[in-house]
Amino acid sequence: MDEVIDMRVVFGGAFNPPTKAHLEVYRFLRNELPVERFVFLPVSNRYKKKGLAEDRHRLRMLSIMTKDLPDAEVSDLEIKDESFKGTYTSLKRLSHPSETTAFVIGADHLAGLPHWKDAKKLLNEFVIIVLNRGNKDLADIIGSDSFLRQHRRNIRAFPKFDFSVSASSFRKHKDKRLVTPGVYAYIEENGLYGG
Repeated sequence: MDEVIDMRVVFGGAFNPPTKAHLEVYRFLRNELPVERFVFLPVSNRYKKKGLAEDRHRLRMLSIMTKDLPDAEVSDLEIKDESFKGTYTSLKRLSHPSETTAFVIGADHLAGLPHWKDAKKLLNEFVIIVLNRGNKDLADIIGSDSFLRQHRRNIRAFPKFDFSVSASSFRKHKDKRLVTPGVYAYIEENGLYGG
């Protein structure tokens, strides 16, 4: 991938809840890339995922977590949609002609990327940022899949990134060290995740 001057980075996910790992992704990419805007894009409750907190709660927790982050915003684009339109459509609506738009995924989603809705258009028109998770061999995953090899130019892999905090771990143990104090206070006040 060629170097870009301005980049809009879109980080999609459940953020159920937003954790310190999500913050680390933001900090890491702002350090590594010329990020102009960083967009947190939570999926809606129409995304069938067990134990997903209500949209309003996840939006509020993201707003609390990101309130002091320069260049960060929380988008309710997918939450407002009547149905899931796919990552490609969301990025088309969030992108700006003067910027390169990139979408962040973890290494655990890389092998499945060729099967995503509108995968070819997604990889032709946008940059995919892949962050290592679980010490996977990103070069091997890309090299062993013909679709990913064909679109290698638009895949930006960061094999050295690794941050082990997960939202599922928080939901299981309710360890307040995994989230920011403001997010934890909100979880407690609203009785989320069995609290």
